[in-house]
Amino acid sequence: LASGSADFRAARDLYLAAHPTAAINFQLPDFIVFRVRPESARFVAGFGKIVDLDREAWAGLGRPDS
Repeated sequence: LASGSADFRAARDLYLAAHPTAAINFQLPDFIVFRVRPESARFVAGFGKIVDLDREAWAGLGRPDS
């Protein structure tokens, strides 16, 4: 994310809410924030418990069931 952009500021605020002692990282000139947009994922919950997730299934994670 471009330093100073609205997306960067939003990501920084979320990150610092979870990791407040990491604020010094954002003062470093080579500290970079990346956006990751997974196309798919494989969830391995243990022996014989493997689930492949496509983009739609991945996007739905963390949402309450409706």
